[in-house]
Amino acid sequence: MTPHRLLKLGPGATPRDILNAVAAAMRERTHSSREVALAQKELMDPIARTAYEFRDFLDARASARTPPPPDLIYLPLFKK
Repeated sequence: MTPHRLLKLGPGATPRDILNAVAAAMRERTHSSREVALAQKELMDPIARTAYEFRDFLDARASARTPPPPDLIYLPLFKK
């Protein structure tokens, strides 16, 4: 699980948002304190955070899920 998903944060979260999310995650106890601390550490590191944001929010598989374009309807003016 990525740090963003673990802490329920989106891209562009401020350090204050991260600390608030860490406190909420510790209260909820849905994840171990080790996982929460690691997620906080990774999101506070600018290089690691950029790598996670690039990988998580740029979904390369999205193009495979998009439906094909509709069939083109040619106008009679341009038909041969």
